[in-house]
Formats: sequence, C-alpha cells, structure tokens
Amino acid sequence: MKRFFGRLAIATAALLCLCGCGKQTTIDPITDGFTAQAAIQYKGMDVQGQFSCSTDGRVTMTFSQPKSLDGVTLGWNGNEMQMRLGGMTITVAEDSMPDGGLIRCLTRVLSTVEPKQGKKDGADYVISGDAEGTAYTLVCDAATGLPKTLSVPDEELTATFSQVTVL
Repeated sequence: MKRFFGRLAIATAALLCLCGCGKQTTIDPITDGFTAQAAIQYKGMDVQGQFSCSTDGRVTMTFSQPKSLDGVTLGWNGNEMQMRLGGMTITVAEDSMPDGGLIRCLTRVLSTVEPKQGKKDGADYVISGDAEGTAYTLVCDAATGLPKTLSVPDEELTATFSQVTVL
C-alpha cells in the first residue's frame, strides 16, 4: 500500500511539472520608464552614456564617450530636439544634428515594440518587429522585462543596456 501511494505521489508530481511544458509566455518588456548605461554603435560612431526614456515620451542621452561629447545631453520631448551642456540649453532642428537620428531611432523603436511578437530564449525574451518600415530586434531579460540589447540593422544601430533601473 505504501508503495502504491509513493508511486501515486511521484506520478502526480510529474504530471504537475509537465502541465507547464509547451506554454509560450509573453513577457511585458519595459520600453519606457527606465534609465540605463548605454553603449551604442550608430552609423560608424561609438558612443556611451546615460540613456533615459520616461513614460511621457521624453528621451535623453547624456554622453560620456567619446570625449568630444562628454557632458552633452541630447533630448527629444516628442516635438523638438534639445541639446544641453552645462546650464545652457538650445533647441535645434532634428535634421541638423548628426546624433539626432540616434535619439529619434531609439524613440521610434521603443515606442512601437509589440510584446506578443517575442519568444522566450533561455534567460532572454527576444522581440523582432517593424517600426515604421524599419526592422528591429529587442532582447529583454525574461525574468524582469528590462531591456538588454537593441539592434536596428537598417539604421546601423546596436545598443547594449546595462545597470538598467525602472524610473
């Protein structure tokens, strides 16, 4: 009798473990309301700095590398591009800033991510999609939804995010 209940317990445990197999989980990636250290390659430039994307659509990048951009902050508020250095802020035409395309590309992609297009791959959740005709791949941490990398091949952009925190 003990043997029967022991086998029944093992069979029940195995059945419960197998019930979750094959189920595809959709992760809710965090694509706004976060800040991170970003290492970005964009059209032949390597830049690094603090990247922030607020829930109200404001995006900023405060550069630390290259040295020629150290301390410069580029921002996009949804309507205009701003450049800040020290206490001075100027509004600039988006198309006149070589780095303006970087900020706008990041904003465009992060605002159009469709979580249901993703697939869990080990510890990652990989989302591939299309933002206004431009293909992208966003890799998020499968457990937290925090972004890890973003690739936009047509824009020659790859970004690696580290020290990501929710705002």
